[in-house]
Amino acid sequence: MAKEYTGKILSNKKVAENQFEAVFESNKKLPVIVPGQFCMVSVNDSSRLLRRPFGIYRMLDEYKFSILYRVLGEGTEILSKLKKGTVLSVLLPLGNGYNLKMMKK
Repeated sequence: MAKEYTGKILSNKKVAENQFEAVFESNKKLPVIVPGQFCMVSVNDSSRLLRRPFGIYRMLDEYKFSILYRVLGEGTEILSKLKKGTVLSVLLPLGNGYNLKMMKK
């Protein structure tokens, strides 16, 4: 079941042309997240009422995770300019995900 977390940006680095990796630290312990699940991130802009969906790239520990994203529109443009320490609302985990052991058969 998805819950709302507060995610503080630890880093938001450009990794390729128009592509970024953002690392978040949660205000509370994160649930188990399986491959294929995603999160919804609010960019804290009153003109952007809808959250943006992002696949979870890496779980770094019980409180930290990262997303990879490409700047394609205004929402991701805003996200790409956010600095370390910015706090955002994050809803996760979403989606059913899949079992990697089942994929290898």
